Amino acid sequence: MNLTSPTEIQVSKFVLHGGDVLLASHTGSGKTLAYLLPLKDGSVQAKPKRPRAIILGPTRELTDQILSVAKSISHKAKFRSACINGGGSMGQQKEALERPLDILVGTPQKLVQHAEKGHLYWGDVQYVVLDEADTMFDKGFGPEVRAVLGPLRSKPQPASTILVVATLSQAVRKLLDTEFPNLKRVETSSLHRGVVGARHSFLAAPPNANKLDVLSQIVTGEAARGKRLMVFCNTLDSCRATEHHLRERGVPTLCYHGDVPLDGRREAIAQFSNSEPGPDGQPVLVCTDLAARGLDMPAAVDHVVNFDFPLNPVDYIHRTGRTARAGASGRITSIVAKRDAVLAGRIKEALEQNRPLDELSAAKGVLPAHMQ
Repeated sequence: MNLTSPTEIQVSKFVLHGGDVLLASHTGSGKTLAYLLPLKDGSVQAKPKRPRAIILGPTRELTDQILSVAKSISHKAKFRSACINGGGSMGQQKEALERPLDILVGTPQKLVQHAEKGHLYWGDVQYVVLDEADTMFDKGFGPEVRAVLGPLRSKPQPASTILVVATLSQAVRKLLDTEFPNLKRVETSSLHRGVVGARHSFLAAPPNANKLDVLSQIVTGEAARGKRLMVFCNTLDSCRATEHHLRERGVPTLCYHGDVPLDGRREAIAQFSNSEPGPDGQPVLVCTDLAARGLDMPAAVDHVVNFDFPLNPVDYIHRTGRTARAGASGRITSIVAKRDAVLAGRIKEALEQNRPLDELSAAKGVLPAHMQ
């Protein structure tokens, strides 16, 4: 995996001490390896249907990605892993569960279905990991998450819960305080701060200018020089208009949003990451916030452009975390319309002063904490 030294979150000694743990660190900081490596235990014989550790993810894409990381280290770390999500038939997944298994990755709904059918037993599970727990908890504990955690936490020897997040809203913090009262927290110094190694630019859109023309000026030259750019939009309609405008001006594009089927989204990521620049340059990935988190790009993103400014600071953190990952450098350019000026100004000031971004507000009457 071409790793030379551990990141801040990876040097934390937390998993094997027992109890519930929160791992909170910025996007791209290596959280997956931080919890996967301590979960290995070659001294325990793997059993069918009885994993020692379960890793939950909110989406098929994320769980497939976690399994890929697990497989890439399993030949050295000596453990067996499998994944069950919406991507395979129940029969195929049942066969996978009938083979000796150490670590099982899956979406909550699929795990519950297999447990109800007797394909999966909780008795030997020592650890349950909730990756992107902030996504799963945004609207409270879902019934499928409760259906997994309930039996695991009520066993005679309860499983330890490892919660993994890149951001923590106040609502999620309150939920964690209620559901996990003895939670040990491991938060890195980078949490909720600007991406290290990235240069942030805020470009005020001229009052009478077409934002799409402003975007073309930002994107065209860099794409032609082979730079990899992601352009974020707030809505599907904005995505479509942006892609159409760039294509009309000869800029090759790829799309990643909820209306693109899963296989199409995977193909877009593969093309974006692996393709060489063509006659018109490198394809630009036009996307919604669906691409802002839970994706591990195989290739480095050189430049993130916010065509539509994020609606809140947490979305800004996730979007901008697509670049300058794992010690690389990157650029972030935000087009700021008049309605975005308050939040953009506060984010810009916080970045300059290296303050956390998560509690900033777009409301003029709500002052940042340092001004209260």
